Amino acid sequence: MTAIIAITILAGIAAAAAAGQVAEQPVRIPVRVRDDR
Repeated sequence: MTAIIAITILAGIAAAAAAGQVAEQPVRIPVRVRDDR
């Protein structure tokens, strides 16, 4: 059971990290466009 819990925690962290990267990319692009202007 402890192994299953550890896997679910790691999967949740990985999913949160992936979601964070996806969320950051659209934010960075408009910021770069504004800096160029």
